[in-house]
Amino acid sequence: MAAKALREQSALPVEILAAVKARLKHQDPKVRRAAANALGRQSALPVETLAAVAARLEDQERDVRYIAAYALSGQSALPLEVLMAIAARLEHQDQNIGSVAA
Repeated sequence: MAAKALREQSALPVEILAAVKARLKHQDPKVRRAAANALGRQSALPVETLAAVAARLEDQERDVRYIAAYALSGQSALPLEVLMAIAARLEHQDQNIGSVAA
């Protein structure tokens, strides 16, 4: 319920962004997926947060990787390191990730 409420907000305060970003490293993949989804709904994210979302492109769980790629695809500007991480996914064996990255 709380994750859904966050997803609906287009501009979260810095403190909330930091808390959601921290959930990207949670042991439960459902929590990581919800965090990436909530962050992907933000109109603009700080570079550190974008890098944290991009790191989830390497997640063990396919759903988390997909949501992370989708979250990044909605950002209007991405730093070079994030673009490189996305580019590495274009030929990823998981075709869903590659298609979102494209």
